[in-house]
Amino acid sequence: MDEELARLLESAKIDRETATKIDRLPPGAFCTHKSWGVGKVDSWDLLGDRLVIHFEAKPGHAMKLQFAATALSPLPAEHILARRFEDRASLSKLAEEDPVELVRLVLASHQNEMSLDQFDAVVKGTIVSEGKYKSWWDGAKKRLRGDRRFVIPSKRNQPMQLRRDDQCPAEDMVREVLQTADLRSKAKAVESILRNADAFESPEQQLQQVVNDLSDSAQKGAKLMLSQAIELLLARADLVQRFPDLSVDPAHAQLADLLRLERDGLGETLRSLGVSRQRQALEAFPEAFGERWTTVIFGMLNTAGIRGVGELAKFVVDQGRGDELDDFLRVGLQQRAHTSDLIAWICKERKGRAANVVDLELAAVIMNSLERDHFGDETRRTNRLAETLQEDPELIPDLIENADLNMVRGFARRLMMSPAFDQLSVKSLLARIVKRHPQIQDLITGNQAEEREESIIVSWESLEAKQKELDHLVNVLQPKNREEIKIAREYGDLRENFEYKAAKQQEAVLRRQREETERDLHRARGTDFSSPDLSKCSIGTYVDIEDESGRKETFCILGAWDSDPDKGIIAYTTGAGQALVGKAIGETAELPTEDASKTRLVTIKAIRPYRTSSNS
Repeated sequence: MDEELARLLESAKIDRETATKIDRLPPGAFCTHKSWGVGKVDSWDLLGDRLVIHFEAKPGHAMKLQFAATALSPLPAEHILARRFEDRASLSKLAEEDPVELVRLVLASHQNEMSLDQFDAVVKGTIVSEGKYKSWWDGAKKRLRGDRRFVIPSKRNQPMQLRRDDQCPAEDMVREVLQTADLRSKAKAVESILRNADAFESPEQQLQQVVNDLSDSAQKGAKLMLSQAIELLLARADLVQRFPDLSVDPAHAQLADLLRLERDGLGETLRSLGVSRQRQALEAFPEAFGERWTTVIFGMLNTAGIRGVGELAKFVVDQGRGDELDDFLRVGLQQRAHTSDLIAWICKERKGRAANVVDLELAAVIMNSLERDHFGDETRRTNRLAETLQEDPELIPDLIENADLNMVRGFARRLMMSPAFDQLSVKSLLARIVKRHPQIQDLITGNQAEEREESIIVSWESLEAKQKELDHLVNVLQPKNREEIKIAREYGDLRENFEYKAAKQQEAVLRRQREETERDLHRARGTDFSSPDLSKCSIGTYVDIEDESGRKETFCILGAWDSDPDKGIIAYTTGAGQALVGKAIGETAELPTEDASKTRLVTIKAIRPYRTSSNS
């Protein structure tokens, strides 16, 4: 013991316990305080009953001897905290050059085991700056997982460990799988085994219990944690593939069995897996669902997101079932059943995997989807379809490449009326149309002096309905919208006023709808379809046709607003109507089909008037 301390002890000016503890804290020694952290003893003043300590955040702090003896804990000079206090710069350099060694030093100073939060407290913001810490730790973890000396946990509530030299890494890795209850952590532990496969001298003996444990855990967890159970069986498959001498009991859970447990919710289940795991799971679909496995995948397409759709579509095509995919996509487009994400994927793949289903109707499908999403009840979120339309400069030109001028005008009007885009975006999109079809410039500027639009023929009934639609818009919807704008103004700051912005957007929509409806009414010419020209197919006639297979049908050709396909009524402006009008009995016509690349050849068998003396 220090001589001066011994004299104080002999004279009873200090008790033995305090003297013993102070003796372990000579000048130059390191210590820790639970509140002030690491410190270094600067000097003693035993006669003055104090010692002076430089703490990291409290330099030159004086403490009474008895208080210092009870509050301070000695710290070895080789401890990471002492080294951080004495020479932080060299540790920061070590962190950059050899992060694994730094982690080893930290763990060795904490009895080879500590939580990730404890590790952060030692390194973050001191040895490694806060701004760089996340990227530094991500890189360090990759190196540590390749080093058998370390056990890196998959969860923050599990300890990080430095193995002793006499520990067997293979036994530790097996023990981690068997003792871990969390299914996802088990799968992570299997990844560690696969990365360190050469650590196992007799894998068929050391790892068979791991295979059995994975099977049992997946079976028990399948009902409550299906995605994690699937991930566990995929990890088991990787293990068996890496070590062929391992075996899976046929009575144990199989991947196909788990997939059948939740057929309707498989889309969400698979999305929780990584891309490579999704592919592995998909490869079990034929076994799980038999010949109709594609139907299950098609049911997932509308909820998969753009990236997920790509993976699912690629798998179907790779299995030689691309024609079925085309049929599903085509029918969904015709029925307006696809989500905006799936339609966005079709747009992106219009010259690739979706080339067989893209036709002139895709533009209308896009606008329907955008408007449906905009007015939907769900929370507004980024619309990938709207982004695709704006960010792909060739999409609109491709959509209207083979369209006639009337279809282009219709698409442009729809775009001008759409609430899905702000005014600046609308102008940008319209510019792409004008670049390809300069003739519609008048539609955008409102100057129609150079070109007068063609009149359209409609029934008196549809003309009256259209007029009522305009009356409702002018007398009900627009006044209601003006009142909503007035109320929204009272909510305050218009820059952050969502209600005001929404009402103003609706004002623009209603204004465009009114302009469109008024333009349509101006062009419309009403008729009762009496006295049609029966020498050829014309407006106001029934037409009996027969195709090459002998199939017979009857169409009724009426006005532009009178179409009712369920009743066999087609507008003369439709593709089928235009193909028939002007054809005489005995002549043939090519009618469009669901496949835009094909037509159906039909022969005109009879022509009859729509209006007769009995129904006029």
